[in-house]
Amino acid sequence: EWGPEPSRAYFEWHRRGVRGDFFLGSVQAVQVTKLVDVVNMVCQQGYKSGGSKGPPVRYEAVEQALHSLGRYAAEVGASVHMPFNSKGGAGLDWELMRPMVQGMSRLYGVTVYVYR
Repeated sequence: EWGPEPSRAYFEWHRRGVRGDFFLGSVQAVQVTKLVDVVNMVCQQGYKSGGSKGPPVRYEAVEQALHSLGRYAAEVGASVHMPFNSKGGAGLDWELMRPMVQGMSRLYGVTVYVYR
């Protein structure tokens, strides 16, 4: 738990919407300690519901956000830590995610840790 700041920053970012810089594929870094930044990524459109067709995750947005994350991590000399599963019902498929994460890691020289 990193306190309320990452959630608060996300909701403020979302509230500004596309008038700001909140769109599919965008990222937001929030410093929570001197050594830890939480990076929010916008990678899904809508929410999974009974009537939806397919998962809300948008892999083009994931790829774009991962590149932004990789550039950021390389600039600040950070490693990336991420969960294996997506939070919520986005329908994230790690068979599709794995090559994108590995590609970002190689391209930007960033170490990535994925937690199960």
